[in-house]
Order: sequence, then C-alpha cells, then structure tokens
Amino acid sequence: MSRNEDDVKNDFDNYLGDDFDYQPNAEDDAEDEDVDSLDSTSKSEEVYGVKRIADLMVEDIWNLEFRTEDEACQFYNAYSCWHGFIMRKDDVVRNNQGRIISRQLVCNKEGWRNMRWKVSCFVESHNHDLTPPQFAHLVPANRRLTVTDKVQVENLHNFGVKTCHIMGYIAFQKGGYRHAGFTRKDLYNHIDRYRRSKVKNGDANAAINYLIGKSNNNPLFFGKYTFTSDERLEHIFWADGQSIIDYHYFGDIVAFDSTYKKNK
Repeated sequence: MSRNEDDVKNDFDNYLGDDFDYQPNAEDDAEDEDVDSLDSTSKSEEVYGVKRIADLMVEDIWNLEFRTEDEACQFYNAYSCWHGFIMRKDDVVRNNQGRIISRQLVCNKEGWRNMRWKVSCFVESHNHDLTPPQFAHLVPANRRLTVTDKVQVENLHNFGVKTCHIMGYIAFQKGGYRHAGFTRKDLYNHIDRYRRSKVKNGDANAAINYLIGKSNNNPLFFGKYTFTSDERLEHIFWADGQSIIDYHYFGDIVAFDSTYKKNK
C-alpha cells in the first residue's frame, strides 16, 4: 500500500509520539517495565488504544500522567500547537526542599500574570532611636483589644468587676502586662465607649425618661435631646421653670461642662 507525502505528514502531526501515548488501560495490559518500552510508531491503535491529539477528549486529558514537568510541558505545547493557541507556564508551587510539586499551564491569552513583589532594596539603618523590645508593646500601633478581649471585658464589666481588676485578670491570663496587647488606658477608653453606646438600657435612657417625666409634670420645664446616626445620645439640654423666669429678669446663663475632667 502506497502513501503520499501529505498523508505521512498529517499522521505525524496528529500522533502524540513516543512520549505522549495515551493508554488508560496500560497498567492492566502490561507490566511496568513493558509500558516504558512501548513504541506508538510500531504498535497499532487497536492494540494499545493510542489516541491522536486531535481526538483527545476532556476526560482523556484528566487521566493523563507524566513522569516529569518537562514531559507535561511538551505534551501541552503539542496540544496547543494543534488547536491553535500558545502554551504559557503560570503559577508554580514548591515544597520545603525547593522541588516543584505543582505547575499551572495556561493559554498565553489567559489574562495577566499574577503580580509578584520582589525586594530590590532594604535599608536597615534608622534616623532615630529604636524602641527597646521590652517596651515595644506600648507603641500605639501595637496596642489593641481583640474581639475576644472586648467580649470578656464587657461581660466582666456587666457583672460589676472594677476596671483595674479586669486589667489584672487579663494580664494574669496572658502571662503578664506586656503580653496583654493593650494598656490600662486602652481598657478604660474601651469601657467608656461601651458605657456611652448603651443608650437604650443605660444611664442615658434614664436621663431621657427623667426629662420626659419632668416635662409632663411641669409645663414650664423644657428639655430636648438628639441622637447620632448610630442611635447614640449626642446632645441633651434642659431648663426648669424657675431658671427660665430668672433668665427673663436677669438675662444671665450658668452652663456646666460635664466633661471638664476628661477633655483637656
């Protein structure tokens, strides 16, 4: 049987070659040493189930195994040439010994390569004195109450435990004040914010109810309050009847700043 030159070329392009014989049942049909010596050019497709690249289905490719990364790259490069695109190496994963354990092969049109940052310069010197390690926990950027800390602090506060005792308890839990993650001032600030946020069932709600009660019992009493967007008490103002009358007669006002001990 004679074959023209074009037929020979087409068959050569379609075959995977010696390294790309797809044999899903090779382990059942032959021993390991025999599989390594199989030659797709000398065996028929009926014997070993060899498929051409053009005939490979998705399920076939999922079952392929390769001995090395280069072998896998050669296969996918041949596959990409046949199907009209260009293969590109992408993400790689290495183990602790630096060996490649995973490699992603993609089409060269598959978006952008992942951005990677590489250190090009590192200046170790500083133009200021560094904080000693034993005081590093006092730097504001290193201080914060975690979610767990906040829940524990609020629960202890609700049970009537004093703030100083809460601080000592948490420091004991974590093995010392330097391991607490925050200072006593941070704790007092958090509890203060927690108190002010409890408008519905706290002191703020009691004050509002008092103003409403005074207004209902005394027509001359005036009271007004406002809330923030997150339902916190923002401003509160009141004036009893006698103060209003005195203002009309004398025109003087006495104002009290309730935060004079807290705000500098």
